[in-house]
Amino acid sequence: MGIDKDGFFAETVAMHRASLIPVPDGVSDLEAAVIEPIALAVRVFDLLKPAVCDWVTVIGQGPIGLLITQVAKLKGCRVVAADMWSNRLDLARKFGADEIVNVQGEKLDRKVGEITKHGSDIVVEASGSVSAVQQTPRLVRKAGKVALLGEFEGRVDFGRAGDALFFATYLSPIEYPTAVKLVAEKLVDVKSLVTHRFRISDFENALRTASNLNEKPVKVIVTA
Repeated sequence: MGIDKDGFFAETVAMHRASLIPVPDGVSDLEAAVIEPIALAVRVFDLLKPAVCDWVTVIGQGPIGLLITQVAKLKGCRVVAADMWSNRLDLARKFGADEIVNVQGEKLDRKVGEITKHGSDIVVEASGSVSAVQQTPRLVRKAGKVALLGEFEGRVDFGRAGDALFFATYLSPIEYPTAVKLVAEKLVDVKSLVTHRFRISDFENALRTASNLNEKPVKVIVTA
């Protein structure tokens, strides 16, 4: 439900007990609301299997990209965080990004080459931009790995990919228990992602704010 069936914009939802995951007392409702993208970040790195000190370039520092950045640091990776909004890059730095790149003022492929010397070991596209997908082969090193999370469309020149592995994913409920544990043990910060809160009576305004980048939203939360 909420993916291929309607229902999660309702005030109440009936679920099978087997589909529910207990939330510890130490995890707030606000934190629990952000479990899904944490699970996605865990899934991505389970598939990528990075080595300690690998360079990971994360394109897009929205809520998913910022959680990818945090989990990458937990895995012992070095992170290049890229975005066009300075407030999101500031959060990436807070979460441990080793290098930040504002793509409005710097050319990402050239900057990544300068930082990593050989290209990024791992590239994660989390911006939802077709142009970002298209530039991933120019960012990854030979035999590196590319995860497409935000956008799967685009014309990619694989001739420049140099035996790199590409894969796409967007949802992973299997990792929900691990995601809850990361929040409960304060290993991942989700509270700092929440920039706007709305009551359910102001639901339409919440949706407008989430889609208006001039409001500088990162994560918009709707409460009862």
